[in-house]
Amino acid sequence: MDACSRSDVQLYERALRQGWNVPQAVREQIIATMQAMLADEKSSARERNAAARLLVQASRVELDAIRVAQAAEFHDLERRLRALEEHDAGLAKAEGGA
Repeated sequence: MDACSRSDVQLYERALRQGWNVPQAVREQIIATMQAMLADEKSSARERNAAARLLVQASRVELDAIRVAQAAEFHDLERRLRALEEHDAGLAKAEGGA
């Protein structure tokens, strides 16, 4: 994935924004291409801006995925803690405690 047209970059942005199922290897290639385009002094200002927008969008997608994973983990831990508390309360009652 060496050179990208403006329409390619727009398509990649759309894929990220809409959460298309892009294989990880392809996603990594896109990110690498955008980083190279951003660093290339031969790229036009418009191309560098498009690459920067795509990289920012990719970062947002990654951050959103991290937040979702953290929330799911928090809810799972919260559920497990409640189950342990209920189990402990049941044991205390069985032993004649409060």
